[in-house]
Amino acid sequence: MKKIYFTEFDTSKWKIFLAANDKGVVKISYGANSKFDFFAWLEDHFPGYMFEKNDSKTKGYAKKVRDYIDGKIKKLDIPIDLQANGFTRKALNALKKVPYGKTVTYGELAAMAGNPRASRAAGTACSKNPLPLVIPCHRVVAAGGRLGKYGGGERLKRKLLENEGVVDLKD
Repeated sequence: MKKIYFTEFDTSKWKIFLAANDKGVVKISYGANSKFDFFAWLEDHFPGYMFEKNDSKTKGYAKKVRDYIDGKIKKLDIPIDLQANGFTRKALNALKKVPYGKTVTYGELAAMAGNPRASRAAGTACSKNPLPLVIPCHRVVAAGGRLGKYGGGERLKRKLLENEGVVDLKD
């Protein structure tokens, strides 16, 4: 039977839920509804799989996530198995190229993904991102230097960006 391994752990800032298969990390969740959303997403994307809590299989990934959150590393470079298709996949792959400490607008992300007129679709892609932190959707801001939305909440988005030295955003 196919398995997805998961773990939950605390960092200095949040409780993190992480799932991986044999190819890499498939899902990271944190924030207010993270546990419920985490398992609902896994069930939707991996029907028929067995979910096994396995800290030893996920230990290396968890350490790197902790190191990133604690500012010990600036790039969360871990193997992933991205569960996305179409424009969402293109946008999320483009987003991986936005460097630490930099931001792009939804329109710029759409252009990077090959469709400059698809800024709303770029926002939707960010909202569907199963791998925040690894695919840094917090680096996408609204036009005019406004913070924009974030699945973990605007306060968390601002904190992540401030950790990267981005401090000049409007509410």
